[in-house]
Amino acid sequence: MKRFLLFATALLLTSCASVRVSSDYDTNINFDTYATYAFFKPGIDKVEISDLDKRRVLRALENNLATKGFTRCRKSYASRITSRKLYGNLEQSA
Repeated sequence: MKRFLLFATALLLTSCASVRVSSDYDTNINFDTYATYAFFKPGIDKVEISDLDKRRVLRALENNLATKGFTRCRKSYASRITSRKLYGNLEQSA
């Protein structure tokens, strides 16, 4: 019984350990100029958590961004924005 209580106490103490969260963003960007967002699917697919947890995280992000006034844009529109920011306006260079 004493071993069980010791094991249960150890389990309880280790299960309450905090999760380390970090963020990274460009401090030179003025985010006040942004009004829309989209998720980068290849990046989401690489995250090594369950699909249920992925949906929970995405839902929490969507709710938080919505309270800040952001709207989610269509996937095709987000692709055009990303490609133009990364590669310039490809239509003009052709």
